[in-house]
Amino acid sequence: MFFFKAFEAVSCMQMLILTTPMHRIIVSLNKFKIPKLIVDIMYFMYRFVFIFFSTYTQMKYSAKSRNGYNGFFTSCKTFGNIMSSLFVSSLQKLELYNRSMDSRCYTGRLNFYETEIKADFSSLL
Repeated sequence: MFFFKAFEAVSCMQMLILTTPMHRIIVSLNKFKIPKLIVDIMYFMYRFVFIFFSTYTQMKYSAKSRNGYNGFFTSCKTFGNIMSSLFVSSLQKLELYNRSMDSRCYTGRLNFYETEIKADFSSLL
């Protein structure tokens, strides 16, 4: 029984994340009085997932163009090289991202523009 409840909760969370823009989720979490540190960490993690993914896909395509996945052992070696390069390049991008945040006077708080949304029942139908 617990498995089905957990599966339902994960499915609802995935649907919420896939259909709601990130800034709306952050504004909602701020309204629910979630600590700002947790919300900021969540936003940065969300941002870096896409940075990791884009870097990985670029490296994967470049390895494919050089026949890096020709055999099993070559594939394993290529995957290891991609992971080590991904780690190094992600640290470099993290440093660049940190510098850009410092140049924009980041003080440890992310501020998001909040707009008041008025919901009426006619828009639901």
